[in-house]
This record gives sequence, C-alpha cells and structure tokens, in this order.
Amino acid sequence: MKTLTDYLEMVKEKKGFEKDIELANYLGITKASLSVMKKGGGAAQETAERIANGAGVDLETIWLASLIQKEQNPKFKRVLENISKRSGIAASVFIAASLSAQGLEAPQGNELKAGNNSDSIYYVKL
Repeated sequence: MKTLTDYLEMVKEKKGFEKDIELANYLGITKASLSVMKKGGGAAQETAERIANGAGVDLETIWLASLIQKEQNPKFKRVLENISKRSGIAASVFIAASLSAQGLEAPQGNELKAGNNSDSIYYVKL
C-alpha cells in the first residue's frame, strides 16, 4: 500500500523533478506545504487532483492515501488501511477477470499479456 508521500515521489520522478521546490510549484503549493504533506499532513482537493494526474492514478487513491496519512486515531487508521487494501485487491481481481474475458494469457509473474498478434501486445502489472 502506497502512502501519499510515495505518490508525491512518484510525481516527482515521472515529471523529472530533481528538487522538492519543482514538485511544489507543479502542485501549486509552497515548499513548506509540501513538507507538511510529507510529514503526515493531507492534501487539499486541488492538490490531490494534481497529484493524481501527475502520478497517473485515480483521485480516489490519492484521497484515501491522504486520509490514511493524516489520521491520528490508530483504530480508524487501520480501518482506512483495510479499505485501501480491499479496494486494491478488488481492482486487481476486476482487471484480471476483465482482461482474461478478452482472451488474455498470463505470462510469468504478475503481468497479463493481451493481444493476438505482434501489433497488439499489452502488459498490465497487477
């Protein structure tokens, strides 16, 4: 399960940013706000949308990671983490079922291979 900080680093890597100030500018926040997020704060709505877009993940994933990261109550934090795990498992099962219904074969590891010829091969990491 990835944290909000993991997604921030993902955006930084995908965008080729070397410094946190570049990431902060991309997100439209100050470097101090970015630091607060990395140390356990959550992301505001607009910032969460920019993180999702930059990381290439859905907004729900970022919102859940943000809620988990800033939650102080250990009991509720575990509840949120369980929701996150279940949604990840459910998404993987759904993707696998959907793709296999379209004639996919599963090669080694946790990838699915799609396509009937060399012009249409796709790999999906699960």
